[in-house]
Amino acid sequence: MLLKECYDSFGGSYEDVKSRIPSDAMIQKFALKFLAEPSFDNLKVSLADEKYEEAFRAAHSLKGVCANLSFMKLCASSSELTEALRGKSALSVDKDLCMKLLEKVTEDYNEVIATLKKLEQA
Repeated sequence: MLLKECYDSFGGSYEDVKSRIPSDAMIQKFALKFLAEPSFDNLKVSLADEKYEEAFRAAHSLKGVCANLSFMKLCASSSELTEALRGKSALSVDKDLCMKLLEKVTEDYNEVIATLKKLEQA
């Protein structure tokens, strides 16, 4: 699997990341590091434990990493969740909305991870 095909398959922007990181080897190196990035797992745990400030930080971190790597689809879904959590306490957060948004983030995340694992094995 080529790097551009990888980006195309999960809704990333190869052209965007290429404008910041001109070397395919470096893009691939940083993209594969995403496999060990802990923000998604931290997000799931924090939401399950109803620790919304921590969940916000995890969602925001995930969004930032995805923006830097131009994982656009996952960046967009994690951004929506970030905004749903921004400034919210346990009393004011819309838990149903957050869980619905987490489902979309999870779907997008799993798509990225599966594709990156194929790239890693190629």
